[in-house]
Amino acid sequence: MDKIDLKILGMLHKQSNTPLRKIGIMTGLNSPSAVSRRIEAMKRLNIIKNNIAIIDYKILGLDFYTITFVRAKYGKEYYKDLGKKLMDLPGVVSVDFLLGDIDFVLYTISRNSDEYQKLMDTLSTMDGIERTDSHIVLQNFSRSNYGNVNL
Repeated sequence: MDKIDLKILGMLHKQSNTPLRKIGIMTGLNSPSAVSRRIEAMKRLNIIKNNIAIIDYKILGLDFYTITFVRAKYGKEYYKDLGKKLMDLPGVVSVDFLLGDIDFVLYTISRNSDEYQKLMDTLSTMDGIERTDSHIVLQNFSRSNYGNVNL
């Protein structure tokens, strides 16, 4: 990886569908095929894992955004199995495994509090969960999982 690759990553991070010609001009490569080769190399190295759409959930009527902290019951590699089960629940956008008093943080999107309550009912009956602590998000300021990372 060199400075040009980092510049390409920075541009793709802000707008993943930036035209190759524009990236080329901004990086000094001037050749869309040279930019394409660098992007493909970063994909082969798993530096770039996926091109994803950032969804505006509000437009879809999904505007009940919550963060739920989960304390789990310890066991051998409990976090792997439970993390996968949590990620498969309806409305769960992201699951992070943490070190400390809290084991997992779930980011969820629902239509309303009734729909979220169904998720909470499911969580309360899952094996491996000791307790939860939920917070309703009033305003979300980020557009992606990685915020404003300087590459």
